[in-house]
Amino acid sequence: MPEADYVPTERPWYTETMESDREITFVKPYLDLQTYTIMMTVSDLMNDGESVLAMDVSLDPIQKIVEEVSAATEDSHAFVMNDSGIVWAHSDKSQLGRDYLTETESLGGAIARKILVDGQMKFDIQTAEGNYSVYVDKLEGDWFSISLINADIWYRPLTRAIVIFCVILGLIVFFLAFFFLKMYAKNRALQRAQIRIH
Repeated sequence: MPEADYVPTERPWYTETMESDREITFVKPYLDLQTYTIMMTVSDLMNDGESVLAMDVSLDPIQKIVEEVSAATEDSHAFVMNDSGIVWAHSDKSQLGRDYLTETESLGGAIARKILVDGQMKFDIQTAEGNYSVYVDKLEGDWFSISLINADIWYRPLTRAIVIFCVILGLIVFFLAFFFLKMYAKNRALQRAQIRIH
């Protein structure tokens, strides 16, 4: 039961819904002090223009999905960030709740600026840890799903295949050139022999 001084119309789920021009409002997530889980309120303004229907949703399933996506590829990361740069799900749980947009020296900060400031949805970024390919999907409520794949590891098999292909192609060109030079030398020798006979 809410406390006696609880005023629903002053709560973020109510005020943000009243200010929103969207049919469904995604209120900024928060830490539930009873369950210690990250929660988000999804709300809708009713037809009377004053009543708000709101439902709290746990972000734990999103966190689990992000961890599974990241685990599928070696040295990859995945996270969900809102349009303010706050991380609400991350394959590295120590990153939860960080404000990437205010960080100037972190990989997350560089990625947040490319997405939220520059508007880029697919790009490569170089770090001391490696080169990453970043893929972004915009979600409902101005949230972003971001996947980082370490390009050095991801493209390693392709690099090997290209090197092997180039070596094989070089050998083929060498043997063809050797064969044609031998044929040319034999042809020239035959031509000289025919000139002597005539």
